[in-house]
Amino acid sequence: MITAKMVRGETGLRFADSDMGKTVARSFPVGALLEVQIRKWSDDRSDRQRRTIHAMWQRCAQYYQTSVDTFKLYWKFEHGLRVSLDEMEISGPPPWPGQWYSPIRSSLNEMHSDKEDKFWFLKSEASYTMAEEREHIDKLIVFCSESDIDIEDILAGMEKGT
Repeated sequence: MITAKMVRGETGLRFADSDMGKTVARSFPVGALLEVQIRKWSDDRSDRQRRTIHAMWQRCAQYYQTSVDTFKLYWKFEHGLRVSLDEMEISGPPPWPGQWYSPIRSSLNEMHSDKEDKFWFLKSEASYTMAEEREHIDKLIVFCSESDIDIEDILAGMEKGT
């Protein structure tokens, strides 16, 4: 999933970040039909945090030779907000958007700690608050350091605001 800030102009919509259009175009083959969901933008998250965490997920995915989406799911399961199907049967669904995930059925199941074979509902990263995003960045920094994944350039960019 790609989340992008868009601006409504006089004649239609455009990406707020001109590079995002190129990123989206490179992500899908020519002629691909895409599903687009549009809602009013919220600045609950900082663009810098979003760029940083995605760059770090990408670096980790490269290190583990897997896709960014696969590593992102692994990370969100291990460190994100989640609710099991069993818990949802008791307390109802969580108040945030997300997706279903099973660590046993994941291609990264060997990386998961001993988890039961059950389904979990993971909070969408697009719904994280700035504090939640900051917490994930801090945990990723430690994870990368412990795994010898070089992210110094990403951290330097974060400090500069790029």
